[in-house]
Amino acid sequence: MGCAASEPAAAVEEEPTIRSVPTSEMASGARAVRVVVIGAGTSGLAAARTLVDTWDSSKNGGPLELTVLEARNRIGGRTWTLVSEAPAAWNAADALGAPTDMGASWIHGSCPEHPITKIAKALGQTEGGGLVQTDDDSSEVVLCDTGKTPDDDKFDAYESMLEQAQEKAEDAETDKSIWQMLSGRSESGQTRDSALFQYHLATGAEFNTAGPASQLSAWSGFDDEEYEGSEVVWAKGYKTMYEALQSGAVKLNDGSNKVKVTAVAPGSRKPLAVQYGKRIREVAYDESGVKLTNADDGLVYQADYAIITIPLGVLKSSDPRSAVTFRPDLPRVTAEGIRALGFGNVVKVALLFPTVWWPEGTHYYGLAQAGEPDRGLFTYFLNVHALSDKPVLMTFALGSAADMAEKMSDAAVWEAIRTNLMTIFDSNDDVTVPEEMPHMIRSEWRADPHAKGAYTYCAVGTSKDTISAAFGSAVEGRLFFAGEHTSAAYRGTVHGAFQTGQQAARAVVANSRGAPAADSEEEEDD
Repeated sequence: MGCAASEPAAAVEEEPTIRSVPTSEMASGARAVRVVVIGAGTSGLAAARTLVDTWDSSKNGGPLELTVLEARNRIGGRTWTLVSEAPAAWNAADALGAPTDMGASWIHGSCPEHPITKIAKALGQTEGGGLVQTDDDSSEVVLCDTGKTPDDDKFDAYESMLEQAQEKAEDAETDKSIWQMLSGRSESGQTRDSALFQYHLATGAEFNTAGPASQLSAWSGFDDEEYEGSEVVWAKGYKTMYEALQSGAVKLNDGSNKVKVTAVAPGSRKPLAVQYGKRIREVAYDESGVKLTNADDGLVYQADYAIITIPLGVLKSSDPRSAVTFRPDLPRVTAEGIRALGFGNVVKVALLFPTVWWPEGTHYYGLAQAGEPDRGLFTYFLNVHALSDKPVLMTFALGSAADMAEKMSDAAVWEAIRTNLMTIFDSNDDVTVPEEMPHMIRSEWRADPHAKGAYTYCAVGTSKDTISAAFGSAVEGRLFFAGEHTSAAYRGTVHGAFQTGQQAARAVVANSRGAPAADSEEEEDD
């Protein structure tokens, strides 16, 4: 669909408005309500899908004229299943899908109330039939200094120390990092400097939040909410979800009470028309509407409302390949939230081998070693073969190791990975780690000009309140922010992104009806 467009500001006359509303509605004289969604990741697709599926022209001031602008040449954003982009070897090995999810992989806490699980169910995807459960308890951890697996991995001690540090922080006058608050804590022979503790810190706190422990708020770094359920991945990758949102294979309600998702037959679908290669460099707004300037050709899109799902890393960025200017400047509380919130990084490395050479049953292998960035540098391995029967291992760079890993060459990455694998399997005489580098795919979210990182965390001095204050209200009744960074309760998650997309859609509807903008905080499913 189109939206009102004009030539760049230097032009003398605006181009005629382009509308994509039904002829009958145009003939009735109804003025279209023009909405632009910036970004076709999870939140942008959720917002657009919700608007299309629930729009009531008679109540909302006129027919919907929706435009979805995407800076990339694909949908999905930071949910990205490699398919055509994957090297030929992966296709030849039929190893596409979950092994090639270079962004989000998991549905965290999958359960009947979970919004992403509801999408999966509508698509006929269930555990064992399209969704595959990973088992956190199926793991083997080896101590780097001994090469042996300890009788007790001290995970309970890790959790206890983390809890002690947070309780200690509550009595402090100012917020500090969780790393600072762990100083002096001990439990069952563990301190913050112990190898096992640091392994759990990297694969737990730093992986879950994308924040280095030295920057993660002790007050608020762990106060996000969770769904109680299993950890599952999509057998064919997250593209199953985002392609369904784009194609109209599922229909959404507005999510205002409980999220409802239903399957749509092929002949009844309403696909979203996404315009690719449209990076917005300027957002101008006032009480009369919004003007969005495209970076490449200077084309100006005019709209009544804009839903902005640009990642926090891009909002923070001064990189000319990424930067977005707002005119006038965003409200102080929004600008301060963008500046202060943390936007971390996680690097995923998928390794395709000719055959499976490692023990096949265990889901996770780990190497416990202390020190930063060593604790998070390729010390955690997911045995993808246990999930997909493909000869694939996936490993991660976490915490401060992530940004460093992005700058390493493939040869250096493989050398570091192989060294750690040799230590993990040193005591197993039946295992020989190959010398030759396998086929490798790496994520580079920090270097990506359309992401500038992986996901959001509460840095020292920030909290849920920072997120709510920054993004919880419409700006001038015209700009509505969505994305995982705008979710106080579920930041850093796909379901958080999805929910905020629906919230933004509801807020646009409320404004089109002359009502106050809806609060962007999540409404819980019962």
